[in-house]
Amino acid sequence: MQKYGNFNNKGFSLMELIIVIAIMAILIGVLAPNLIRYVEKTKVAADYQLCNSVRMAVMLALADPTVPQRQKAIYISRHSSRRLDPNSDSGTEYGIGYGTSGNNDTRAFFAVMNEILGIEATTGAGMTAELNSRIQSAHWVDEVDGEILSYVIVEVTSDHQVRVMISNTDSTAHGQSVSASDPASIGKYPNIIVPVVP
Repeated sequence: MQKYGNFNNKGFSLMELIIVIAIMAILIGVLAPNLIRYVEKTKVAADYQLCNSVRMAVMLALADPTVPQRQKAIYISRHSSRRLDPNSDSGTEYGIGYGTSGNNDTRAFFAVMNEILGIEATTGAGMTAELNSRIQSAHWVDEVDGEILSYVIVEVTSDHQVRVMISNTDSTAHGQSVSASDPASIGKYPNIIVPVVP
């Protein structure tokens, strides 16, 4: 008579399964923190790239011959009033200086920047909000209404060099966000800042 199966095969024992599960748990325990840290480093790197993109957009708008000199002068004056501090959020937000009337009109200047950055908004607040929504690393979000309280800030130095910073973020890739419920966290973590490159 022909046998169609080996009925003496009992499979894995309970002890063997427990050992395999224990080994997998140890591996996950060792690898998970490194994976999480790697993901946060990737987000910080993306935000550095965002700052570099904003910096390049500002520099190209300043050099664009189609943008009136008056608009360039307005932008420079609005963004050179205070120097960026890596440990604070002092400075001027991206959208400040955009207006629709009189001497505040910088539409052409921001049109060049927004085209480079792919921003569709047509108001200063909208432009700032759209750019801020691209922040990926740990940053300050209002705990009540979810509004982003970290900002992309631009500084134009006296020699027309451009510096860009994201305020209230954590460039250490530890994932520590700023929180209103923890006042000590404000200014505690080093911000993402792109220095002047000659």
